[in-house]
Amino acid sequence: EFQREDSVGIVRSMELADDTGVIRVTLWDEKAETPLNIGDAVKIKNPRVRYRNENLELSLGRNSQIEVIKGEIKDLPSFEEIEEMVYPYKNISDLDEESENVKISGELTDLYGDRIISYRCPRCNTRLDIGEENICNFCGEAIDEPRHLLMIPGRVADETGEIRVTFFGREAEKLLGMKTEEIVDVINKTGDEGALHDKVEDLNGVHVTVIGNVNFDEYNEELRFNPKKIVDIKF
Repeated sequence: EFQREDSVGIVRSMELADDTGVIRVTLWDEKAETPLNIGDAVKIKNPRVRYRNENLELSLGRNSQIEVIKGEIKDLPSFEEIEEMVYPYKNISDLDEESENVKISGELTDLYGDRIISYRCPRCNTRLDIGEENICNFCGEAIDEPRHLLMIPGRVADETGEIRVTFFGREAEKLLGMKTEEIVDVINKTGDEGALHDKVEDLNGVHVTVIGNVNFDEYNEELRFNPKKIVDIKF
């Protein structure tokens, strides 16, 4: 959810793939509430096509339609076949800045759990420094209740190398087996932002398979893997 001037909006994003490639799709308001599951075959009508971050994207609003298609679809590969085509495996040593929609497998290392909740402005999503006056320094919004972003930084290592990674939101929830609201409740009750430090530390050594993109982190002068989805966890 996000706050408009006079109403609350809803936005949801996903990726759509066939045997020719993959495209990002953004669903707005009532379209964002369409019940969808990973692996569903869908038909989209009248989307808005836009160019963003050097890629084409589909945007579905009031005048667009999205329909879940039941059963097998002729000439469309299975979900598993599509996944292998559009998300190829790569060794960590083979990753570079051009690596997009790649799948890596390895062990979690160097996970850091002292401060895993980032407080954000619900209006503009800028990071907040929580104090006596909760006012966003960017947009000037007075904050009654900040948005909470769960984040777990660390690394993924395989037999060829390792790479920096940060898990956000739902993917971080998968690792911890907890919802963000539950984590915030624990922190609020204990008054300790590092209340789940030990739980995060226990994840070191866990084997994960992750889909994501790679970029160069100029601050740390190294490659960073940006996870889109954890497809497998072996605790």
